[in-house]
Amino acid sequence: MSNAFEIFLGRLCPLILDFDSDPTLVESFSKLFRTEKQTIDQFLNEAPAIFVEYEKDPTPATSSPFTFSLKPIPAAGRRVVSLSLVKCTPVPIDCDRSIASQVRVIKLHNNHNQASLNSTTTSPSSETNEEKQSEGTNSTTEGAAHGLQALYDFVHYTFGPLVRSVADGKVDGGNGGEGTATTNGTGSSSSTNNNNNKTLPAVAKSLKEFEYALKNCMQHTEIPKVHFQLEPEIQTAVVTCETATEGKDTDAAKAERPSLEDLGFGAGMEDSNVLSRLANSVKRWTVDIQKVTSLDRDIHNGAAVQEINFWRNMETTLENVENQVQSLGVTLSVEILNREKQFYVTIPFRQDTGLSKAKKKVEGYMQLLRDFPINAILTSSDVKQMTEAVLSIFNHLRRMKSAQYPVERAFRLLEAISRDLSHQIIEGNAATCFFFILLFFFFILGGGHSWTLVVFGF
Repeated sequence: MSNAFEIFLGRLCPLILDFDSDPTLVESFSKLFRTEKQTIDQFLNEAPAIFVEYEKDPTPATSSPFTFSLKPIPAAGRRVVSLSLVKCTPVPIDCDRSIASQVRVIKLHNNHNQASLNSTTTSPSSETNEEKQSEGTNSTTEGAAHGLQALYDFVHYTFGPLVRSVADGKVDGGNGGEGTATTNGTGSSSSTNNNNNKTLPAVAKSLKEFEYALKNCMQHTEIPKVHFQLEPEIQTAVVTCETATEGKDTDAAKAERPSLEDLGFGAGMEDSNVLSRLANSVKRWTVDIQKVTSLDRDIHNGAAVQEINFWRNMETTLENVENQVQSLGVTLSVEILNREKQFYVTIPFRQDTGLSKAKKKVEGYMQLLRDFPINAILTSSDVKQMTEAVLSIFNHLRRMKSAQYPVERAFRLLEAISRDLSHQIIEGNAATCFFFILLFFFFILGGGHSWTLVVFGF
C-alpha cells in the first residue's frame, strides 16, 4: 500500500530538502523507508500529518540525517530543513489515486546555512524589502532560526490573502479546496455563503492579530539579563536571617535581623579570600548594571512597535535590577565591604551605575508609550478600523503634554507609525487609499495642523 507514497516522497523530498545532487543521501533516504515504515503507515491510515526533516551534520555523526515524525520537531539551533505533509481530508490515503491531490506540502525550517540565507534571500516585491528592513536584521535572523519567520511569511503572504480572496468570492471556500460549491433545492449554498460573509471578516482580523503577534516576537529587542550571583557565605547568611525573622513585617524583620558578627562576619575579617570575592562580585554587578542603563535605541530605524517594545522591556529589566539591588543578599555584601572600608567598590555600585537616572528616563518615556494603541493600526483590515486606529493614536498623543518623551523623538515615532499605516493602506484597495488621502488632506489643511500643535503643547 505504501509503495506509491514512498515513490512520491522519493521524488519530492530530495528537491524540497535540497539533497538531490548527492546520490549517497538520496540512497540513504530511500533506505529509511524500511526503518520508518510504522510512522509512514500511521500517517497513511490515521495521522493527519507527517513531518520530514533533513539535518546537516547530525549529532552524533553516526546517526541518520533524516527524521520522520508525526509531530513538528523544533529546530533548536540545529542546521535543518524540513517540510510537513498534511492530508487534504481526514481520511486514509488512497495509494491508487494521485498522492499529490491528497496532501498539502509546506516547507518549514530552512536554516542549513543561516548566514548565507540572510545575505542572499530576496523578497518577492519591493514592499517586502521595505518590510524586512523595518523589522531589522537581527530580529529577522532570530525569527528564521526558530521558525517564526516562516510562520509570519505563511500568514502574511498566503493565509491572509487567501482569506481575503475567499471573502471577496475570488476563491472557492469549500472543504479541501477541490471542486466548486453546488446549490441544492433548499438553497444551502446561499446560506453557507451568507455565513461566510459574516464570519470571514472576524477570521481576517484574527489573522491580522496573529501576524502582529508574530512580528512582535521577531522584533523583540533582547536586553541583557542581570542576575546577581551571591557568594556561598552570603547565601547561608540570607537563609539564617530569613529563618530568624520569619513571620514578621518588614520593619520588625530589619530591626531584629542578626548582626554581621552573629552571621559570622566579624570585624577585621581574617579570611581575606571572602572579602576579595565579595569585592569582585560587587564590581561585576556594577558593570552588569551599567551595560543595561547605557543602552539606547536609534529611533530613526525600525518600526514603531520596536520602539514601544524596547522601552517596555527596559522598564521590566530595570525593575528587576532594582529589586535585586534592594535584596538582603546584596545589602549584606555591601554592608560588609563598607565596614571593611572597601569604598572604592561600594561607592561606584551605589552612585555610578546610572540606575536612578535610567529609571527616571524610562518612566518619562512610558508615560507616552504605555498602552500605545499601535496594534490598532497593525491589525486593521478595513476603512472603519483604520479610521478608528488613526483617531485613537491622535487621542493618545495628547499624553505628550505631561510625558517626558522628547518632542524630536516623538516626531520620529510618528514617522514610523506613518510607515506602518502606509503599509496597511497599500494592502487595502483603491477606495481605501483614496479615503485616507482625503483624511490626511483634512489633517494637513484643516484641523490636523492645529491638533498636532495642541498634542505637542505648542
